[in-house]
This record gives sequence, structure tokens and C-alpha cells, in this order.
Amino acid sequence: MTCTTCHGALRPDAAFCPHCGQKQAPAVPSSASRAAEALWTSPGAAPPPPERWAPADTDDTVLRSRPEAADATPPPVVPPRPGPSPSPPPSFESPRPAVPGASSGPSVSGSLLSRARRGEEAALETMFRQFVDEDEQVLTAAYLGKMGFLFATDSFGCVTDRRVATIRAGSFGELLYQDGYLDEINSTVVHQPAIWMLYVVFGLYVLLALFVAAPLSVFEPLFGMFVFAILLVPGLLIPRIYYRVVKSGLVTVIREGVSVYMFADRQRLAKANELLRTISSYRERRVARLHAR
Repeated sequence: MTCTTCHGALRPDAAFCPHCGQKQAPAVPSSASRAAEALWTSPGAAPPPPERWAPADTDDTVLRSRPEAADATPPPVVPPRPGPSPSPPPSFESPRPAVPGASSGPSVSGSLLSRARRGEEAALETMFRQFVDEDEQVLTAAYLGKMGFLFATDSFGCVTDRRVATIRAGSFGELLYQDGYLDEINSTVVHQPAIWMLYVVFGLYVLLALFVAAPLSVFEPLFGMFVFAILLVPGLLIPRIYYRVVKSGLVTVIREGVSVYMFADRQRLAKANELLRTISSYRERRVARLHAR
């Protein structure tokens, strides 16, 4: 019930409007209320509860349940539309990458080995990721050379923020891995062999070629010189053969552990020296961080 002048909310039995003071006409009961009064109630039944009045969102109060609402037809019930299935709550933990060789054991395929020999950083890191922790940062990795002839062995070196490591990959799936923690390194050794032995071996081979060609040059000088030149061609492989046997390299001595050996070709010794500088730099940082704790 509302005031006829200011339209403010009123009680059903109010004679005057509490807002504007205007006198109100007596309320005329609706057909729904007369029908409700005509209903028979059994003796002793509890009377129906009085209507409730509740304040609305505005400053004025409105009647939430009105007697006229009984005459209105209730709206049809619309079933809710099926929505998408609820998705699982998001995870804030970053997924860890799959580590090659974690389930089947460490291995180096032929294609991976070929890429690592060419010095591809992704291939080198993949090889060493089989052995180091997932959260370690690979600082530098390098291919250091080959040792041997028919069944040669390849050498690879790596330095992470925690350790120094090396891999030797041989024929028929042979694989040797060594590592040592940076804070456990006592000393390092870089070895580059002298080349005087190479000159001695090459000189001996030239003398052997002369010894073979000299008797022939007595009768046919041109033929003897031709044989001597032919014999010198295999001698050009002597430096390559020599460096396949006599290797340069880097050794890191681990306190109360096994030393880490990295053999290297003479022309790749600069790579080994770069590994040594990285080891020295990060070893000082790691030791200082451990002492600061």
C-alpha cells in the first residue's frame, strides 16, 4: 500500500501518511484477499503468518509480498543451459622439461654426436643434461677433439654453475662421464706437449723414403725422384696421426675424489682454456657464497 500523494510505502491500517501527513482512504480488500478469507480452516489450525515488510535498495521501503501478486501468473521456469565442464584450477608450478635418458639410461645417438662435433650448443647441452640436475645452468660446453684412428674417442667438456664435467664417446656405444663440484676443486692443470717429437718422426720417415728411392735413382733418376715424391705423400698424414696419439688437455684435481680429465686437440686447446677461465671464475663465486652463509 502506497500513499496517493507522495507514493510512499504505508502500513495497511495507516490513516495518515508518515511522510507527507496526507489522510488516507481505507484500503479496499482485493479479490485475492477476499478469496483467501472465504477459505475454510479447520478448528484449532494456526492462523496464517502476517505479511512481511522489508526495505528495498532505495531510500523508500516497498512491500516485497503483496496480496495482488496472487493474481499474477508465475513466469515459466527455464532450465539452465549446459555449460562447459569446469576446468581444473591453474597450476603455478612451471612444468619441468623432459630429460633425455632419464628413464632408459644415458645414450648418445649418431645424429646428436655429429651435431655436437660441429659445436652446436643445443646438442652439447642435450648430452650433458642426461647427467646434471634439471635446475643447473649450463654455462659453457665445447667439443675438444678426437683420439685414436679406426675406433676413435671423442672428447666433450662442460661447466655448469655447480660442477665441471666431461664426456668421452667411443665406438659401439661406449660412454664415459666424469664430473666434480666447483667448490671441491683444489687445482687445475693444462698440458700442451712439445712438437719436437713430431719433427723427429717426420725426419725419420723422410730418411726412410730416401733409403727406398736412392737405389732406383742410380739407374733411373727421374723414376727414383718420382718414387720419392710418392712416398712423401703418406708422410703428410704424420702430424695428423701424431696428434691423434699425443693429446693436449685440461685436468681438474678434485679434493678427496677422482680428477676430471679432458683431452683436447692441439688446435682446440683454446676451447679448453676457455673452460678453465669459466671454472676459475665461478668457483670463486661459489666458494664466496658458501662462506657467506
